[in-house]
Amino acid sequence: MRHLALPFLIAASLAACAHEPGPTNTAGRLPPEVTGTTWQWVSMIARIGELRPDAPEHYTIRFGDDNRAQIRADCNTGSAPIGVGDNRQLQIGPPIRMTRMACPSGSLDHDYLTNLGRVRWWSLKDGRLYMRDAGAGSSLMFQPATSP
Repeated sequence: MRHLALPFLIAASLAACAHEPGPTNTAGRLPPEVTGTTWQWVSMIARIGELRPDAPEHYTIRFGDDNRAQIRADCNTGSAPIGVGDNRQLQIGPPIRMTRMACPSGSLDHDYLTNLGRVRWWSLKDGRLYMRDAGAGSSLMFQPATSP
């Protein structure tokens, strides 16, 4: 009887570990200056240089009052939970769930989503939103999207 219980216990243990972790702090909230605005990605400054999308309007993020972010990454759209902590801490995902369309050659969708997942701090300056990562030295800069 013991040998039959062992596979069940192993399967139950693995199932318990299979969840996707979410943001570490979901109790905080972003201020109204940040939520409710669609922000378009203007540039990323990293140690290796600067990266600018040709079409910033194809790379957007909008933070809701429900601690979720609506994201557009070129030809894909999706959302992610966010965590907001003290001292302007911000975590986007995991998970960041997106559609999986194959974007055209030259798309920056992978770079954009990878760096959004690394964000740990935010700030506002001169009407622009900046998001910084935890240690790779990158900073994403956003401006409010213009309405068509």
